[in-house]
Amino acid sequence: MRRPYADDKRDVGASREAHDAPCTHFLAPRACRVHAHRAEVKRAQEKRAACANLRLHAQREDVPNEEDSQAQIERAVGSHENRDVDAVAHGTGDREPRVVRRERAAERRRAGIFLNKDGGRLGGDPGRRSAAEGREPSEASQEERDHPPHAHRIPCPVAEERVVAFSRGGRHNRSMLGRQTRDTIERFGMIPRGARVVAAVSGGLDSVVLLRILYGLADELGFSIVVAHLDHALRADSAGDAAFVRELAAELGLAVAIERIDVGALAESKRMGIEEAAREARHAFLDDTARHLGAERIALGHTADDQAETILFRLARGTGLEGLRGMDAVSGRIVRPLLYTSRASVRSYAESHGLRWREDATNLDLRFSRNRIRQRVLPELRAINPEAVEALQRAGNLADEALDGVAYLVAGLWPKLEPVEEPGRVELSRAALAALPDSVQAFVLREALRRVRGTLRGLERPHVLAARQLVAESAPTRALDLPQARVDVLADRLVIRSHAPVAEPTQAWSVALPLGHTVLREQRLTVDVSVESLTRRGEVPEADEWTELADADRISFPLVLRTRMEGDRFSPLGMGRDVRLKDFLINQRIPRTERGVLPLLCDQEKVVWVVGIRLSERAKIDRSTTRVLRMRVVRSEP
Repeated sequence: MRRPYADDKRDVGASREAHDAPCTHFLAPRACRVHAHRAEVKRAQEKRAACANLRLHAQREDVPNEEDSQAQIERAVGSHENRDVDAVAHGTGDREPRVVRRERAAERRRAGIFLNKDGGRLGGDPGRRSAAEGREPSEASQEERDHPPHAHRIPCPVAEERVVAFSRGGRHNRSMLGRQTRDTIERFGMIPRGARVVAAVSGGLDSVVLLRILYGLADELGFSIVVAHLDHALRADSAGDAAFVRELAAELGLAVAIERIDVGALAESKRMGIEEAAREARHAFLDDTARHLGAERIALGHTADDQAETILFRLARGTGLEGLRGMDAVSGRIVRPLLYTSRASVRSYAESHGLRWREDATNLDLRFSRNRIRQRVLPELRAINPEAVEALQRAGNLADEALDGVAYLVAGLWPKLEPVEEPGRVELSRAALAALPDSVQAFVLREALRRVRGTLRGLERPHVLAARQLVAESAPTRALDLPQARVDVLADRLVIRSHAPVAEPTQAWSVALPLGHTVLREQRLTVDVSVESLTRRGEVPEADEWTELADADRISFPLVLRTRMEGDRFSPLGMGRDVRLKDFLINQRIPRTERGVLPLLCDQEKVVWVVGIRLSERAKIDRSTTRVLRMRVVRSEP
């Protein structure tokens, strides 16, 4: 808050009329208006607070009559006005020293008395308040027992609005953690108003606190909650966790979905680790529950410490920027409202509010990597830097920002790569890719793989480097198998497709090719065919990967462009004999999905050119050639 200049103070009088007096200093008029406005706001706040306190007092003690009550209000307001004018005029007031104010605030907290920012009393725990007033907890009035303190409605407009907002959650949503969680939900737009939220509750500390915070915020933010619990059957007492969660949901009046899955058997059948199998089963259960109940969001109880553990775990395995970013606060329908809250804050909240939770003995088992990080690595890092968790989270945020920049860069480059996209398949220009710097090329390949696979999970840096090597090599055909994907080089195109088994396409087509320019819209091909005379015998014109030259006098016109037919044979250039076309394509490692759609340029007797792959030995140019058949086939834009 800006303090007034010395000259401003001279122009602010000690009485109310001084605010309207003319001022000679060029900043003084504004200063007067600012101070006058602040004084008026403060007087209004004090008046509302006095109103609320006196009416609350009237509920508990006998007030002679309404006129006496109103007189008390006017006297209180008058004293506040005099104090405000004096404070504005002299920069001081009748406030008690800070130490005294802190002691009074501590006494109120111990007594369970809470005040809003206007000084209105929000209520507190009946037992603690009774003790502060000299009564036994059992002597609390019937009204206090029937209406908890956080449900009291003070008949003062401002105070009523604030208390009603807390009426469901009580102390839970007006605590510091409750406010912080609400701010996180609003900042990331985690939960839209009117949404149904599946709260994943294991029964442990983090998930129990998450449920209580969400329960306290549900009315204020306008969403409903369903509790979901998966029994992993990994411990003998795991059924006790399910019973605890069912009891907790019943206490709060919430619906609950509980399921049991033998994760150990699942891990064995799928040949994966226990942690990975448990995570897969948990996410599948939560997705099914949300889909069945029509829930828009799934809330998980991950904290800032979980984020730090995730980043450290991925760093130990050699992650890149994608892994360094950690978990997202919002990922599809999954939200993590506690992701920016430390586990220490969560525990402190639970203990101060007397919450119960279950301790999972497997969290102490050092056979699991995360447990070793939690119990050994993080404590050592905190010994070096007490704010190690916050530092790791900042590193994750920086990686997130860097990846946003990379995504923007790749999006701008994508159209220049001549992409052809289909479900489970992306085709790019090798020449355009090769022209990019190596680091940018790697990010483009990662994006192509993400579009084909739907995720980058399971892909590591060596996989991307191997794909980059295919782009750099000059071989016309090469293939590379990656986890859930395959990368193929077909002439000047790089084809990335899903590794899911796909039947070989059988749709055949055939088009007559006259000399000249032909556009095949259905096949998205442009064909140019011409016959040229050689000016000098033995001189061969220039060609490129999508252009081929043949001896025109060895061709039986007219030409046809078609797909492969059963029984096709081909005499590859340099081989000197006919082979089955299917065998040739297999030897060239042409993917099954490409063999049936690969264009073949044929005459009336033979396959002249397997487009982009090889010319026929029977149509090659030699020293006796006088006329050249120039054939060019390129893929056109859709």
